Amino acid sequence: MPSRLAVAALVGVVFGVSCNLSNGPSSSSTTLTGDWSGVLQYTVNGTSGQQNVTMSLQQSESAVTGTYSVTSAGFYASGNRAVTGTVTTDAFSGMINFEPSSNPTSCAGTASFSGNGTGNTLTWTSSGYSATCPIIPTTTTIIATRQ
Repeated sequence: MPSRLAVAALVGVVFGVSCNLSNGPSSSSTTLTGDWSGVLQYTVNGTSGQQNVTMSLQQSESAVTGTYSVTSAGFYASGNRAVTGTVTTDAFSGMINFEPSSNPTSCAGTASFSGNGTGNTLTWTSSGYSATCPIIPTTTTIIATRQ
């Protein structure tokens, strides 16, 4: 018959491992690393627009970095722009750099985004802009699929 001390020690070990597994750091079950393509939808001065977009993202732990580029004409200028953010469990929050395509004042800015951070389809919606531009979008959504 096992001693009470041995049983208590075994229960303690099992309970400790169980707690450690359930309370470990949250991480995304799917990495955002890879190439993505889709659309960037926006509204500027009450007019809606849409541009094709590609993104190349890298994820290390919860940190996400990369670039995006619009591949069709519209409000956002073409060229590689930075993407930075974090993923916790299944949510992304971060920023993109942007410049308008018609840019006589040489303005630039950042847009804050949030949305899902797992799976093969991303839907990120802007939650605010910080820019020196006289005209900025009131809404922007990026919808992209993994390539």
